[in-house]
Amino acid sequence: MDLRARTAAADAAGDWRERQVLSPLTDVADHVKRIGDHPDSVHYRADKAGPLVHGALRVQNEALLAYAGWPDEDNGATRVIEDATQALTEVAEAVRRAMWSAAGSTNDPDRPAGTLYRSDAAALTAAARDLARWADRLAGQAVRDPEGW
Repeated sequence: MDLRARTAAADAAGDWRERQVLSPLTDVADHVKRIGDHPDSVHYRADKAGPLVHGALRVQNEALLAYAGWPDEDNGATRVIEDATQALTEVAEAVRRAMWSAAGSTNDPDRPAGTLYRSDAAALTAAARDLARWADRLAGQAVRDPEGW
C-alpha cells in the first residue's frame, strides 16, 4: 500500500496518530522521488534538499506529538516539542542557506564558491542563539535524574 492510500485509510479508520505521522511522511517520499527523478541536475536536487529536511522535521514533530499525548497540552510536552521543532527548523534553514551560499549556488558569476555573505552568517548565528536560548530555558526546568544526576 502506498503512503497516500495508507494515510487515507488511517483517516477513514479514525486513527489520528497514524494519519498525523503519515501525512508529512508522504511529503518526504515525494521529495525523495523528485530528487531521484532528476539525476542530471545537481542544482535541482540540492534545491529540493531544503524541503526534504523540512518534511523530515515535520515527521519527527508529528510522531513525537502523536505519541506524547497530543492534542492534550496539559502535560507540557506539546509546547516543548513544538518549540524544539521550531528551533530545529530555523537552524536547518539557516544552515541550508549558509551551505548554499558557501557552495556558490546563487548563479552569481562575480561570487566565487566558498563565499559566505554577512546576511547568511547573521542568520546562522541568530538561529544558533535562538537554539541556545531554547536549550537554556528547557535546562532551567530540568529535574534531578532518578539515578542522582
